[in-house]
Amino acid sequence: MFSRIPLAALLLTLACAPAAHAEHGGEAPTSKQQTVFNRIDQSLGALSEALTRIGEEKGRQEFASAMNRTAREHQARAQQLLASGHPEEAREQLDHAMVAVKTAIATLRNRETLIRSLTFDNPVDEYQYELDRFHTYAMLVNLLLERMQPDPAKRQAMEDLVRQAEARERDARQQAEQTDYPGAIKTQEASNKLLLQAIRRGGIYVPG
Repeated sequence: MFSRIPLAALLLTLACAPAAHAEHGGEAPTSKQQTVFNRIDQSLGALSEALTRIGEEKGRQEFASAMNRTAREHQARAQQLLASGHPEEAREQLDHAMVAVKTAIATLRNRETLIRSLTFDNPVDEYQYELDRFHTYAMLVNLLLERMQPDPAKRQAMEDLVRQAEARERDARQQAEQTDYPGAIKTQEASNKLLLQAIRRGGIYVPG
């Protein structure tokens, strides 16, 4: 059975799901790890501000606030893990925060294109739209694999579809580099359909 829920709500649900990793270790972060943590924290701050601004521009303040809140929860969890000597798990939590914010921004930007009734000024814009969809779907597949913990057979099927989609995306990129945008659009659409299949294999229905 597919769950027919809006993409934005689905992303929020997945991002809020509890992590499946057990805590272990007990080591202090190295100076390099601390530097990486600080850099990610700074990037998250900038991205969160951008998400807030985009949410206001698109009239989606509630969604932007919810996703920023999710990111902050992951950041707080990362600080707790870091303080208790679990730098690897702390880094995972920061990565979750980054995925949540980036996916939210991509979702709002894709929605803006949809509001334009898919009317494009030129083939370059249309290709960029399809590429943006690819990145959004790819992030959603990663969240599904990470949070929903599918059984081995389902995971294998999803990962196979992702590999096929990535191969098509590379082909589309080469076509775009050769200015064959009609061909690139067609190939990228095929890539996106493969990712949609992977999402649906994970038990979630996303129109597209």
